[in-house]
Amino acid sequence: MDLSFSTTGTDVPLSVRVWDVTPEGDAQGLVTRGVYRYDGAAGSGRTAKFQIIAQGYRFATDHERCSRMSQSR
Repeated sequence: MDLSFSTTGTDVPLSVRVWDVTPEGDAQGLVTRGVYRYDGAAGSGRTAKFQIIAQGYRFATDHERCSRMSQSR
């Protein structure tokens, strides 16, 4: 999974989570998560490459996949 981000720092830990969201959007379940440490120049248009494996998880046909990235601490 490739995610684009912007940062003002040069050594930034990032977390990504993949969620299974119901069609109504009223419920979600955590499918998997991963961590990435970005060590590079500050700015926009940066890309983090996550190796996210859902361990055989199957999304229902009408469910959506939602990815969220945040800074780890």
